[in-house]
Amino acid sequence: MAGLAAVVVLVSASGGCGLFGPSESFEGEWTASAGKFYVIGLSLRQSGDTVSGAACASDSGHLLYRNAPVTGDYPSIRVVVTAPSTAPCCAHIAGQTFTAEMEKRGEIVTPEGIRFRRSTGPACPAP
Repeated sequence: MAGLAAVVVLVSASGGCGLFGPSESFEGEWTASAGKFYVIGLSLRQSGDTVSGAACASDSGHLLYRNAPVTGDYPSIRVVVTAPSTAPCCAHIAGQTFTAEMEKRGEIVTPEGIRFRRSTGPACPAP
């Protein structure tokens, strides 16, 4: 009986720590419309609960930034637009950040309600 109690305690404790891993994966390509012509892309990798990758954005087909670092721990991510990631036109957007979370229905959503959905192709243009 003591062995069963130890297993129950171990399972209960590890479930809260994420030892069984997240139920949804961030891994892959994601895109979102953030306005009529404004598109944001995410190319994400995941190892356990740790998420990393790159973000890009374009407006009316003009690249604003690419390779902006994405970091996070499941279920949250953070994007930081760095000076090296901005296009020549858009140095003024360096320093912008946004956060998002994985929803149970398998979408990534920002607090402002921008919804990222899985993309079948590359989310960001090649350099």
